[in-house]
Amino acid sequence: MIVLGHLAGIEIRAHFWTLIVFGALTGILAYGYLPAVTPAAGPLERLAVGIIVAILLAGSVLAHELGHALVARTRGFVVTGVTLYLFGGFTNLAGAKTTALDDISIGLAGPAVSAAIAALFLGASAAALHANEQAALLLAGVGVINALLFGANVLPGYPMDGGMVVRGLLWHLGGNVIVATGRAATSGKVLAYLLAGSGVILLLRADVLDGMWIVLIGWMLAGLAESAYRSIIVRTVLEGLRVKDLCARDLPVLQTSESVAAASAMFGAGSPSRVLAVMFGERLAGLASDVDVARVPADQAASMPISAVMLRSAGQPAVDADCDALSLLPAINMSPIRCVVAVDERGDYCGLVRQEDITRYVDMIEALGNSSAVSSRRLKRLQPRAAEQKAKPADKPL
Repeated sequence: MIVLGHLAGIEIRAHFWTLIVFGALTGILAYGYLPAVTPAAGPLERLAVGIIVAILLAGSVLAHELGHALVARTRGFVVTGVTLYLFGGFTNLAGAKTTALDDISIGLAGPAVSAAIAALFLGASAAALHANEQAALLLAGVGVINALLFGANVLPGYPMDGGMVVRGLLWHLGGNVIVATGRAATSGKVLAYLLAGSGVILLLRADVLDGMWIVLIGWMLAGLAESAYRSIIVRTVLEGLRVKDLCARDLPVLQTSESVAAASAMFGAGSPSRVLAVMFGERLAGLASDVDVARVPADQAASMPISAVMLRSAGQPAVDADCDALSLLPAINMSPIRCVVAVDERGDYCGLVRQEDITRYVDMIEALGNSSAVSSRRLKRLQPRAAEQKAKPADKPL
């Protein structure tokens, strides 16, 4: 990612492919489109106009995302940044717990900005038509692009903004956020499959280029709808919880003086975890994973200390046990073994939060069908006791 700067206190980032698209669009405008409509203009003039129009189009996408960001701020969210991708963007939010009205308000904000920009440029194009036809055509092009951006984003399904609005409406009417999220994602998939189907029809009619593009876009949108669903479900599960609510506290631990063979025995059949804490007395020294233990040859396991293969604690992500559970998402992605160390206010070891812990609760809430049916107290009661953990097979990782 490339940081472009800050606007209204919001960090603006762009994927590096965005710059490639920006350059390609500038070249197409300057050397493909403008020579046909402005034959009297010189190469430098066309290049300058191409850059200006490309900036206006990129600015339109940014304005769309800033619409989401600024409305989110008014509703109590912390906007950590806006990221621009090839043909769209993403607003990173944190802080407040989402409500149905948040979904509706934030989801409508971006398309509303695009609609306003489209009206502005199309109006300017109409006003300039008699004075400068070429300028009017360029203004109209920017207006049409924003109108398309509006039209695409109001489609009623994830990953479009319309999917966020649909979820908010269904959630508000039915009171069930899990069901509302699933239906918004399903709607997005149906739209994606219909789009891909129209591409197949074009292929059958020998329109190969257009058909392939439409099938590709439909397939991509279906995948995005599923990934959006998974991401939102995980956030829904974690909202309102603390790290300690998901913390596995009763797992067995190893001492640095113990051997790899001892660790291998703990990781045997019925182990409740794929990762164990390695302690030096009462202090956390590192983490040992079943994969690292299994790499040690059997004839060396008894003589090799676990400290030789463990991951040092200094390099592992740690989160305060009283922090919002949403802080686990970036932390767990930083860990090569998908595990976060939970610590108390003094920085002492409290337990582990593993990927399988999060996965288990996500699956549980999906099965219940409503996140409001599970409180942090009930989550604690649902955690297996140490004796029960030893008798049950290991959880499957995500």
